[in-house]
Amino acid sequence: MREATKLAVLPNDVFAVEREERRGEVDNMVLVLEAAGRTRGEAIADIQVMVRHAGQRFRRLADRLPAHYDDLGCSPADGTAVDTYVQAMRHMFRGNYDWMTDGSARYDRHATSLAVSCGYEDAPATTAM
Repeated sequence: MREATKLAVLPNDVFAVEREERRGEVDNMVLVLEAAGRTRGEAIADIQVMVRHAGQRFRRLADRLPAHYDDLGCSPADGTAVDTYVQAMRHMFRGNYDWMTDGSARYDRHATSLAVSCGYEDAPATTAM
């Protein structure tokens, strides 16, 4: 689960960093790494390595799962369900990436500014609660 979370969240942080920075948000791994002394380019390169390693570990774990179905008492239907779930996670990671790169204006600077100015998107985040 930890690797799946990294594969879903870390690419979003790279694509959303400028948008979230403009909004005053700080819960973004690029911004966290910058606060720790990394440059923007170094932070993004670090995250690319994290994502690559998470993807490799996810694939290794997914490939090893079927060997443990008997040990876990899984029926053939259970094994099929697990295989389907793992494949769905793979599709989700890919779909998420495609959405960020090709399918959404969410990460476009002009579209974000326009959405804020029109009141469609919330104003920049504040620290007051």
